[in-house]
Amino acid sequence: MDKYQKDEIYMLRDRGLLVSEISFITKINPSTIQSFLERHPINPNKDICRFCGKPLQHTKGKMKKTYCSDLCRLHYNRQKQRFMKLLAKRNEQ
Repeated sequence: MDKYQKDEIYMLRDRGLLVSEISFITKINPSTIQSFLERHPINPNKDICRFCGKPLQHTKGKMKKTYCSDLCRLHYNRQKQRFMKLLAKRNEQ
């Protein structure tokens, strides 16, 4: 993997994409991406919305947030469903 591919993996992972989605975009084996991310974590202390990238405000004593709002959660799930359909079509061919 060259530096460009590594930077692209980091960028896509920062946007909240799954390993399978990154693999589809970059045409790299998912296990290669998974092992790379395990060996070189992005920043485990970074708390950002999985969809829009805004910093999250956590409430003490509550479960940590993943999305900044319900709208971001819905958009992320719709995007993920579209991707999974596209992936299923690709595997059928």
